[in-house]
Amino acid sequence: MTVYVVCGLHRTGTSMMMQGAKAGGMTVTMSLEKEEELRALPDVDGYELNPHGFYEVPDNYHMKPGWSREHEGAVIKVVPVQAAMLCHGDYRVAFMQRPYEEVLASATKLRKAQGTTADHIALNDPETYRECFAMYEGWLKARRDISYLVMHYGNVIQNPVHEFTRLAEAGWPLNPEAAATAVRPELHRHKIGA
Repeated sequence: MTVYVVCGLHRTGTSMMMQGAKAGGMTVTMSLEKEEELRALPDVDGYELNPHGFYEVPDNYHMKPGWSREHEGAVIKVVPVQAAMLCHGDYRVAFMQRPYEEVLASATKLRKAQGTTADHIALNDPETYRECFAMYEGWLKARRDISYLVMHYGNVIQNPVHEFTRLAEAGWPLNPEAAATAVRPELHRHKIGA
């Protein structure tokens, strides 16, 4: 049976997609302990990080023996490196992408809340960012047990019913109209040119 995966770097809209999947009728996999840990992060200059939840699981959770059988039919959120290391199975992946400048601006707020200056290597510069995403997509393409759709953050914000319909047509068991109600355009707070 299929496991559904929302995949992307942090700040690319992965939590929004998890919220949409849940609103659309799917079961989501998340750690309440991890959620509490992240929800405890302070607001930054009046900026609340993920006010509707993070939907994270512990690091390397997907490496636990038998985890995919435990979560058949459910949705889990992973970063691209984790997606490449998923045990053999049957996966449908929503691969999130968002412009470099927007991710960098949002990641800067997250770093400040966490009290760290560490950045993902993909955020070194725009060219590295593009190269990393090409590499991540190559990993997904190489897996015969993964089918994936590239989902652009801005498209989901602008036309959520259409974008969730794409997922439904790709075999995701969700109601696109219900899923779209979880998308909140007002949370698109880092816009190119804004």
